[in-house]
Order: sequence, then structure tokens, then C-alpha cells
Amino acid sequence: MCARHYSILFLTALLLFSVSKAHSQRYNFQNYTTENGLANTAVLAITQLNNGEIWLGTNDGGINIYNGSEFK
Repeated sequence: MCARHYSILFLTALLLFSVSKAHSQRYNFQNYTTENGLANTAVLAITQLNNGEIWLGTNDGGINIYNGSEFK
């Protein structure tokens, strides 16, 4: 292959990677601490019910239920 073909191949690959990066998934994470109402930050088990509640089993804190706005 000549240098021109390598340049075209490189630019095509660059374009494909830049488009895929622009459309990649982005995740939102929220960290909760004891200041937010979580009994203990050492979470050992987690599950989500059909109604959206998140149940967390914590070390020394027991079970915490998060309803989307507060911990119980």
C-alpha cells in the first residue's frame, strides 16, 4: 500500500472511533453516605423491588430502604 492509502485508512479509523466515542453510554452515579441517612457505608447486599425501592444490607447498620428520596 502506498502512503496515500495508509492516510485514508488512518482517517477513516479516526472518524469511526470519534463517532463511537461521542455516542457511547454515560452513567450517572450517586454516592450515599451516613450524612444522607445510610446507616453504614459498608454495604454487603443490595436489591431493588418492583416498586423501585432499593434495599441495602449494611455491616452493623442492618437493613436500609431507599425510596428514591430518603433512607428508612
